[in-house]
Amino acid sequence: MSSTDRHGTEDLRLGEPLCPDCYDYDASVLLNAISPELWRRFTLALRRRFARLNGMTVKTLGEQVTIAFVKVAEYQRRGVVHFHAVIRLDGPDGPAPAARYRPPPGATPVSHHQVLPGPADEGGQEGRPTRAEHRQARPHGAP
Repeated sequence: MSSTDRHGTEDLRLGEPLCPDCYDYDASVLLNAISPELWRRFTLALRRRFARLNGMTVKTLGEQVTIAFVKVAEYQRRGVVHFHAVIRLDGPDGPAPAARYRPPPGATPVSHHQVLPGPADEGGQEGRPTRAEHRQARPHGAP
């Protein structure tokens, strides 16, 4: 569930769940607690998936491609951790000057979309309403 509304910095709705009755506060606390492990698992899974899509082992991938990550973890207003990341693919020797740069094997715009997960689904997780169901249940304009 998400909102595309723009809010001023003083808007009291900032940081509040879109559906306070649906929001899982306990899960937010747990997410914060395990976020470092989730990031570690993401980086491992990314390497494995990129290797598999290119028909090689993770070891072989590491000999041909350097995958570098820069991430920033920040807390949203309601206290839930949120990651921003830049993921860079280089050859086996790491970054090269722009004049000599050649994408590593398998690094194409198509592979990017195959390797990285897409946007969050439309909701409908077990016991939770989909976006459409949520909109129908709330009056227009209600936070």
